[in-house]
Amino acid sequence: MKLHKLVAAVMALAVLAPVVAVVAAPSAQGQTYSVLHSFAGMRGQEPYAGLIQDKDRNFYGTTLQGGASGAGVVFQLKENGKEKVLYNFTGGADGAQPYAGLVQDSTGNLYGTTYRGGNPACNCGTVFKVDTSGDETVLSREGRTEDFLTGVWCGTRPGTSMARPTRAATTRVMG
Repeated sequence: MKLHKLVAAVMALAVLAPVVAVVAAPSAQGQTYSVLHSFAGMRGQEPYAGLIQDKDRNFYGTTLQGGASGAGVVFQLKENGKEKVLYNFTGGADGAQPYAGLVQDSTGNLYGTTYRGGNPACNCGTVFKVDTSGDETVLSREGRTEDFLTGVWCGTRPGTSMARPTRAATTRVMG
């Protein structure tokens, strides 16, 4: 399957399935399906990207919208379905609409990108870090290329699904 078809398929699934579910291994009777958590409103909504899992079997992810300001959240989800919002994006300098997934470093910090927010001149997104207690640090406010129509320096919107940061062997985060 070509990459653009795969991306389109993943995007369609993300829009159609705003729940986190687990499918158990097939048995003689078939597979079982359980909804672990449904997203809505203040707890975040529209989980667009995939989940990551830490060594303690907790899941982490982002939602595109919802939360206290409607600009998305970073969340933790336990195996029993209990969700904890770690960070609510405000839509300002901290970013908004985290489309892409997260990566986690060896100390448990989560890294990701947002599609909007950040640099107020262009609303071009951020690269952020959130620790598991919910403290957020903006690592970069995009704004590096000039929009020739407006003269505003603007980044490339790092929050697209193809801009998931990766962790190098030296524990540097690249995105």
